[in-house]
Amino acid sequence: MHVISLQTSESPSLAIELPLKIKLLGGLHPFMCERFTLSAETECPPFLRMDAEGEDLAFHLVDPFLVLPGYEPELSTEDDHELDLRGPGEAMLLSLVNLSRGAPAATLNLAAPIVVNMRTKAGKQAVLHNASAYSVRHPLLAP
Repeated sequence: MHVISLQTSESPSLAIELPLKIKLLGGLHPFMCERFTLSAETECPPFLRMDAEGEDLAFHLVDPFLVLPGYEPELSTEDDHELDLRGPGEAMLLSLVNLSRGAPAATLNLAAPIVVNMRTKAGKQAVLHNASAYSVRHPLLAP
């Protein structure tokens, strides 16, 4: 077991125990896998790894608040209801990291983070209500 702390917009941090099994409602487009396991990238903190169960498919994630301290994501009412979020302290947000052009050119998706209800362990990739304020290719490293 591995415990990490994630920053949130509403509280100083959220401690989570890893590995953590989650269900992404509707899968992760274009992949239709719904069941994933989050684990720590012990050799590459602060990254997390999200492995699809029963598939040879994995993604790297990072806490978006570490990369952009002024990040102010707004979830839609529909996403709040679908995830049965009862308060901001229940939501864990993680951004997908794109390493296709190598680590120096890595980007993350701030406009559509993975949102997980930590009470139910259900999540989804949610296009933010204020997505136009953020990029789907935000540089991971400052230029």
